[in-house]
Amino acid sequence: IKRAKELAKEEPYKSRVELMDKAIYQFMVVHSQRTWNTLNLKVALPACYTRRAPKCELGPEDPIWQTPIAARTFYDNTGGIIRGEDKVQVLYDDKNLYILFICNQPEKIKAEKRARDGGVWYDDSVEVFIDITNGSTYRQFAVNAAGSFFDAKGTDRKWDSTARAWTGRISAGWYAVFAIPLN
Repeated sequence: IKRAKELAKEEPYKSRVELMDKAIYQFMVVHSQRTWNTLNLKVALPACYTRRAPKCELGPEDPIWQTPIAARTFYDNTGGIIRGEDKVQVLYDDKNLYILFICNQPEKIKAEKRARDGGVWYDDSVEVFIDITNGSTYRQFAVNAAGSFFDAKGTDRKWDSTARAWTGRISAGWYAVFAIPLN
């Protein structure tokens, strides 16, 4: 953020960097909206600035993800810590926030193709909660291993963002990449 502030002297970049500075990027692996409200788990993860947007369709194969910063602590829907080799990495550029999840899952992956905003949390899925207003109007983004996408503004499931998600299989399990616009 410090480097971004140095570079962003004019609008709209200045206000976007200020928004990023105030935001706490939260992530969780959970199975329901109710779980989020009940547990209220929050984990902050630094985001690295990139001049080039990742090739999201390549997932972890894009060399841009070879960054040393990764989160490796995750929670299940009871608040217990999940042990494993999963990880999350976060990048951003002038337009989007990019989040890569690596889900190492040697057992069978459970995921059904669902309609937009369907119950992806019934499947193997990942969720991202972004809260820039200290809880009053968070944004929720989720995708299951089959690529079915969910987004909501607070509890408003009818809200549709312009965010996108890609998923794919890897030898140890599956991955998901989110591209979430900063505006």
